[in-house]
Amino acid sequence: MPDILDVGIEMGYTRQQVALLLEKYPGVFKRPSELAEFLYQAKRMQLDPLLNECYPLRMGEAVQMVVSINVLRARTADLMDGYSGPEYMYQDGKLIGAKGHIWRRGCTHPISTTVFLAEYDRGNRMWREKPHLMLAKVLEAALRRLAFGDRIAGMYVAEELGAMEDTIEAGGSNGAPVTDVVASPKSEDRSTSEHDSEAEERKPDTQADTASVRDEELRKRWKEAVAWLAAACGMTQKEAADYAKRFASGYTFGERDPEKWIQAVESLVSGIQHGYWSVEQVKSSDPKAFGESLGQFDQES
Repeated sequence: MPDILDVGIEMGYTRQQVALLLEKYPGVFKRPSELAEFLYQAKRMQLDPLLNECYPLRMGEAVQMVVSINVLRARTADLMDGYSGPEYMYQDGKLIGAKGHIWRRGCTHPISTTVFLAEYDRGNRMWREKPHLMLAKVLEAALRRLAFGDRIAGMYVAEELGAMEDTIEAGGSNGAPVTDVVASPKSEDRSTSEHDSEAEERKPDTQADTASVRDEELRKRWKEAVAWLAAACGMTQKEAADYAKRFASGYTFGERDPEKWIQAVESLVSGIQHGYWSVEQVKSSDPKAFGESLGQFDQES
């Protein structure tokens, strides 16, 4: 059986990149063939797992690839001519579903669909505490696939698969990347002590390079988030970068965590796209104060 690192190299990835992927999702890939299939699907769909564009989720005996809602938005933005929803549906005062509409550029009529809570709610923490937000992401993903199947066929978000576990950070309504996927613990089953020593020998060779790859990944994600903000608000890249830094500083209350800064800006852009706040409101607000208010709200919710 081929070494799992070698499988990734055969798919065009470096040893350091594969090591980083395995470190991010410990225990998900139990067989080299599962990693090979995941990487093949990612390449076929032109998705980069190291940039959090897609993620592996273990579903029983299989590994399922899921994507960030932001990937669906980016892949279809130039074809979309309007979005309406979610329109929540209630029965006896309880949420039962949501419907929405999406317009494809060049088409005269919208494409509509309805999703029902009972078909997706698995009763875990995120669905219990934020059913409206979770259902909104399911609805948006379904609508975008219906309207733009030629672009995103076969791409699903984790919420659609009922795979959002209690310890997964769903990022609220912002579609921010899921960074810590719940998986089986790292296997401690070793056939021989020699296998242990070989694994230990590999660590010093990849540790520094893995950190370097992670830093590069974060830089790319920050640039993407700033670019989304610039496009959403009609700002120059410099204006968006300045705004993003001040907003993220306020949102995290001065904590200089790159991952949290990226998620803060992604949350801001998603809020604009969903109409939670207008472009005018964003541009006229003090970035740091606006970030603090939203950060406080998210902490309390």
